[in-house]
Amino acid sequence: MIDVSSMNEDERNDYIFGDHIDRDIPVTNRFGWLESALPDDIETFINVIRIAPQLRVGGGNLSIPIIVCTGLELVSALYAGNTKYLCGRAYNAEDNVKNFVKNFFTGPAREIPRLIWDGVRNGVDHTFNPKSIQYSNDTIRFTFYSEIEMQSYVSKNNNEIRIHLNSIELYNMLRRAVSEYRIELQGTKELQENFIWAWNSIESSVQNVTNRFQQAMETRSLLRRLQTSNNITPFH
Repeated sequence: MIDVSSMNEDERNDYIFGDHIDRDIPVTNRFGWLESALPDDIETFINVIRIAPQLRVGGGNLSIPIIVCTGLELVSALYAGNTKYLCGRAYNAEDNVKNFVKNFFTGPAREIPRLIWDGVRNGVDHTFNPKSIQYSNDTIRFTFYSEIEMQSYVSKNNNEIRIHLNSIELYNMLRRAVSEYRIELQGTKELQENFIWAWNSIESSVQNVTNRFQQAMETRSLLRRLQTSNNITPFH
């Protein structure tokens, strides 16, 4: 693991914001991954909705929340300096997300970060289906849609509370939150150290499958195929 305490301000800023084209790291600009790579994937869906609606087949109701949720989990972990790869630190994605949402989201959404996280991550992300949550006699249900101008809203009918989430609005909220986070990150040593600890733990994580029977068997099978060719086509 990297020794964050020995880094000066310039080194911390270079690690987080610098372009590292010639270095052996997965991404050339670490913070740029949050600002560009993740949003660019979502913008691909949004551009079809905005510019060429006639090409629209699905609504992005599934894809956009999944990518947003992935980005939210990552940025929250970087903000907290807490990932599942850091030894000695208990990892709780829900707690990370709660702190990030409370600090960088706006509106009533700041008061229900765990509900949104549970509905999106444990619903759409894990089961590809909106999740229902029971509270006393009330049931919370989620509806997802993707429209350029429509706002998300919450409605109540008898004992059903329905959270209608516009996936595009959820994405825009995350994008603004990342921009606000950047401003705080640039001027706060503690947040910079959190970012570096967290990112380095992800970057350094390598799973050793040598003693994991099934994965070791599959790896040996792959190596046998690679003995006869440096390149194989896994789906043909």
